[in-house]
Amino acid sequence: MEDKIISIALISPFVILIIQYCILICFNLLRANYSNIIQIISKLIVGIFFIYAFPAVIKRGVKKIIFTYLIAIIIFLFNFLLFPNNRIYLVELIFPFFFMCLPVFIYSMSLMNWNIFKEIMRKSSYIIIGFGVLIYILILLGKDIEGSYSMALSYYMLLPSIIFLDDLLYRFSFLKLFYLSLPLIIILTVGSRGAILCFLVFGALRISRFYFKFTYKNVVLYMLSFSFILSAIIFFKKIIEMIYAIFLNVGVKSRTMSLFLNNKVDYSSGREDIYSILLEKIKNNPIIGTGLGGDRLIIGGYAHNFLLEIITNFGIFIGGILATLMFLFLIKSLLISDKRKYNMIIIWFSMGFVHLMVSSSYLTDIKFWIFAGLMIKMLFNNNSEFSLVYP
Repeated sequence: MEDKIISIALISPFVILIIQYCILICFNLLRANYSNIIQIISKLIVGIFFIYAFPAVIKRGVKKIIFTYLIAIIIFLFNFLLFPNNRIYLVELIFPFFFMCLPVFIYSMSLMNWNIFKEIMRKSSYIIIGFGVLIYILILLGKDIEGSYSMALSYYMLLPSIIFLDDLLYRFSFLKLFYLSLPLIIILTVGSRGAILCFLVFGALRISRFYFKFTYKNVVLYMLSFSFILSAIIFFKKIIEMIYAIFLNVGVKSRTMSLFLNNKVDYSSGREDIYSILLEKIKNNPIIGTGLGGDRLIIGGYAHNFLLEIITNFGIFIGGILATLMFLFLIKSLLISDKRKYNMIIIWFSMGFVHLMVSSSYLTDIKFWIFAGLMIKMLFNNNSEFSLVYP
């Protein structure tokens, strides 16, 4: 029962957020003054779920809660004192980081029976799909004042799409295919490329591990290949410019490359410029970086890349160590011998980490911290009960 209460608390933000989004669109409140009130009410409802589950979490490790918050507060205060220019952004990060991200991190580490958690994820997926389809219909009818593109909706649809793809790969049925097609159509038609990337990564990891043997060498090669392909996509134009310049130097003109360079399509959606600016700032502050929230100060928003944000915040030395540890933890998680636990890890890796390579920020993304909590639980306190159960 305690695992069920904790699981409901962890998934409640995903359900409440899409209900909130549906209400805002139904009543054309996305840019109205009432939207703030609705968002506050939504946060209060989620807070009630977390407060109700808090006694169960305390029973499973009050030292864990104290230690986590103590470390976070020390890091936060250190940055507040050392980087005064970042203070306005640090203040903005207090609520999402301390009252959203850290709680889900601690709650996910407290889970004992992952099977209950997965069942709550599956049941919630039906609710999310229902509201997602309603929102999609409203968007098609022109109800969404932001147009036919909705990054938020695509990421809301990520949980049900991954859950039902997982079910479908275990045992095919037309009903499962139908449930999968609904969120997938929404993501493909009105969603973002980041959500599609997350979905594809899960599918690749799910099929690879369940049908092929995983070794340290293979996992490292897969991750390096993924990083290389992602970097090539982001810096596509700059790479083409360099190759084109080399060709011109030897007297060769490439019509194809010229067309690519003259094409107005921005494959990186402006991320290449963001990365270039941040890399230049890292050169100027290689030791201590620019501090937490430093990317916000430099470019007016987040870095759109987990590794770059870490190094920008903490510098090359500490940031490099943190990035390396994360990389090693990921490899060890993907090589876990129990395929059932591997299955849960790749679900949250796909939802909580992959998109951070192209979007969002680790300081505000609760999906990342749920993934981190589950990964830490499995690697360092692996006494969870989990049996792979499919409907």
